[in-house]
Amino acid sequence: MPDEAYHILGFDPPSTINLGWSCFRVCDGVASVADSGIEIIPRNDDVRGRLLHIESFILSLFDRFPYVRAIVMERSIGGGWAPTRENLAEATGVIKLIGAHRGVEFIAIHTGQMAKEMTGSATRLGKKSRLKRVARDTFFPEAKTFIEIASYIDDKGQRVEFFEHQSDALLLGAHHLLSSGVTVHGPGGPLEFVPPTRGKKRKRTEGEKPEEGR
Repeated sequence: MPDEAYHILGFDPPSTINLGWSCFRVCDGVASVADSGIEIIPRNDDVRGRLLHIESFILSLFDRFPYVRAIVMERSIGGGWAPTRENLAEATGVIKLIGAHRGVEFIAIHTGQMAKEMTGSATRLGKKSRLKRVARDTFFPEAKTFIEIASYIDDKGQRVEFFEHQSDALLLGAHHLLSSGVTVHGPGGPLEFVPPTRGKKRKRTEGEKPEEGR
């Protein structure tokens, strides 16, 4: 690896079991995805086991991708059920502690701001779907549906899509890189900030429900 090359890790910390992650390799001002995915954290009451699983996985990424310059994470606004907020805070703390030991920079990005600059709109209605489309079209252009990229089998034997966590981790890393003047390229082409749209907010149609939180 050339001396000037480095890596950026992006994380969507888990409030329950889904840890979204991404790694970008940056060389000569151009970034490409080295890898990304979703690490499943065991769902149980063993807090120690949960935190150690997160620690082990994050450490494995540092071993796999040398010279990590920064960790980019979603900025939590603290909403939701108290145990969910506690899980999110604990997971974020583990990731940051490892980063502190490794001497990396921390960047926190609000998904609302990311959506505004990545999709042209910060409107909450449809935000998750807009972000997932940007991530799919840029990094997985051959996939026709989100479920082709990331899914799992639930307790009822049904296949469930959970690409949101991976797409957030990808776009968080990409947002930081673009803000730093780095060009981001994916298999679907270059990723760029989108000028904000103007006009009236779209009204929710009859029967349309707001998106659920995670």
